[in-house]
Amino acid sequence: MKKIWVVLIVISSMAAVWFSFEAAHKLWNYTKLNTSTYAKVVSWRIIELSTDKVSIEANYQFRSHQKEYFNRMIFSAPYYPNRLSAEKAIQDFSSKDWTVWFCDAFPEYSSLQKLFPFQSCIKAFLAVVITLYFFFLKGLVLGLRF
Repeated sequence: MKKIWVVLIVISSMAAVWFSFEAAHKLWNYTKLNTSTYAKVVSWRIIELSTDKVSIEANYQFRSHQKEYFNRMIFSAPYYPNRLSAEKAIQDFSSKDWTVWFCDAFPEYSSLQKLFPFQSCIKAFLAVVITLYFFFLKGLVLGLRF
C-alpha cells in the first residue's frame, strides 16, 4: 500500500516540477518584454501548421535607441482553420497600428504579442495542489488504522 502512495507522490511531484518550470520560463519571457514602441509591419505570410491549423507570420521593424531593428514572429494566437480566414485576418491586421514589445537591454528580443501565460500558471498551480493533496491523503490513509 505504501508503494502506491510513493508512486503517486513521485509522479505528481515530477508533473508539478515540470509545469512549474514551464510556467516560470514563460513568465520570465513575459517580464523581459518591458518596453513598447510603434512597429511597422513590412510583410505578412500565412503559415500552415497542420491541415486544419493556420497561423500568420509578420515581418516587422521598429526603432529603439536610435537604431532600427527587424524581426519576424509567428502569432501564437489565434489560430485559423484555413487559409481563407487567415487572409481575411491579414486584411484586418494590415489596417491596424501595431505596438512592439521588446527587452530594453536587448531589443533584438521582441514580439508583437505580449500574452500573459495564464494556462501555464494554472497548470503549475493545479499540479502542486494535487501533489499536496496526495501527501495529505497519504497521511490520513496510512495514519488511520481501522
